[in-house]
Amino acid sequence: MTPPDRILFVSHLRRRARAVERELQAAIDEDRGGEGLAPANFRLLSSYRVPDWARGVRVERAGWFSWAVVATEEKGH
Repeated sequence: MTPPDRILFVSHLRRRARAVERELQAAIDEDRGGEGLAPANFRLLSSYRVPDWARGVRVERAGWFSWAVVATEEKGH
């Protein structure tokens, strides 16, 4: 099971989760970190709080009818 601190977004639609994954990965690649106010070990990217150590994101099954976008330490799947 994925630790809660890695989960960035949950949706019942896989298509929506993939769209958020692409948006967040683009934001991480552009490194627009530091926008807005967030806890010390998080940065705000595209209105999502992403851990500072995150270099990528991916979509995982979160239950029978839901999908989660999770932070990963390396880019890619």
